[in-house]
Amino acid sequence: MTVFNRIRAASVSSLAEDSTTGSPFRSIQYKCTICLPPAYIGRTQQGIEELLNARLLKYDPRLGGVLLTYSDIEVLGSIGRVFNELPEILYEVSLKALIFTTAEGMRMKGTVKDVTAGHITLLVCGAFQVSISKEQINRRFKFNVSSTSWRDGDEVIKSGSDVWFKVCSVKSESGAWFIDGSILEDNLGVDL
Repeated sequence: MTVFNRIRAASVSSLAEDSTTGSPFRSIQYKCTICLPPAYIGRTQQGIEELLNARLLKYDPRLGGVLLTYSDIEVLGSIGRVFNELPEILYEVSLKALIFTTAEGMRMKGTVKDVTAGHITLLVCGAFQVSISKEQINRRFKFNVSSTSWRDGDEVIKSGSDVWFKVCSVKSESGAWFIDGSILEDNLGVDL
């Protein structure tokens, strides 16, 4: 377990402000407590940056998404604190963060990376994997074995296609993030 896992969110205020935009990107002001090992005494800024860098492109439930970048790190207060018998020094920190987040029902576009008779795999923004199971594919699409694609007349879902989908669920496990999607609705599918 990394020391960064002990960060506790004090405020993630702008998430609600941005939630109506439909964009999966959120710029937030994030306040937290970071625990630094004594090895970082005299190198607080370096320690904070190393811990944050280890969390880049990983899902963090406290942020409600994946940390993409951060800036404007500010240590609040002039000194760190030691709490009970913990060996780390606690620092209150404020920073600006850009996160990638999504929620059930959000409409997104991804690029198809893999197509089988059982599912479609997409990448959103070239980095975030989405799985659409056969049960979540509109029945108007039929799987074509010879071309390894899902077809509905001229509408073809194949590797490289851009597809609009709806987020069904978002799960995380050990820093990994899993998005399940659906193209059951008639207005979802290939971006023509």
